Amino acid sequence: HCLRVTGWSVSELTGRNIEDLIHPNLRSQHRNLVEAYLLNPSRQLMGARPIQMYGPDGSERPAIIRLIPVVGPDGLVVHVALSDATRESQLRQKALRDPLTDVLNRDGITRYLEAELAGGRGAGVLFVDLDNLKSINDDLSHAAGDEALRAISGAIGSRLRGRDRIGRLGGDEFACVITEVQDAAVLQQVIERILDATRSVTVTEGTLDVSVSVSIGAAIAPAGTNAGSALSCADSAMYTAKRRGGNGSHFVDVAG
Repeated sequence: HCLRVTGWSVSELTGRNIEDLIHPNLRSQHRNLVEAYLLNPSRQLMGARPIQMYGPDGSERPAIIRLIPVVGPDGLVVHVALSDATRESQLRQKALRDPLTDVLNRDGITRYLEAELAGGRGAGVLFVDLDNLKSINDDLSHAAGDEALRAISGAIGSRLRGRDRIGRLGGDEFACVITEVQDAAVLQQVIERILDATRSVTVTEGTLDVSVSVSIGAAIAPAGTNAGSALSCADSAMYTAKRRGGNGSHFVDVAG
């Protein structure tokens, strides 16, 4: 593990101060963090931010150094654990993505919405539901249904702007966070582009072609709005669009 993270073998690291492997500009900062932690190491694990370490060839290797308090027969002992910061970041990103469509999953899109609303910016929230996924699964196959989900997520994503994001909530439900929404007209323009793109989506199996359509519920969530409340508001608007026959949208002015 040490070899993979730092490039140094266990024997090469034995008896060596870990600060020798840290960028000189960061050693003092790291030392202060460790000293402050050791004043009361029993309180919690110390997880540091990624820090640049040097490999034996002089290459920089981003790593995370954690101090872990363990109570053993001889009292409290603090263990040092190293982990690959790049790999940890990749695993965190993977945990926030939907494996079928490769867009954000429920946790990922909710976190993104929370960050937008907490950042004082507010956001538009879209709740998107496929109108006919069940019939595609029943009339064609579940593989065709999966293809419909991938095609719809791609069509929606192709019409989003810079910092806008799409996530799959599960089943046939998607949510979009639309950033920099000055008014309802801006959000409506995005909705129309999405509807335009999704109306051209078809799924083919054998000699059968099935068109895919969506219902969209939309809401504007001011800064500070609870993310769950904003999604719930857009969800309710989506059901209104679906009751009207689907393949359209319904807009709620403000998410409370």
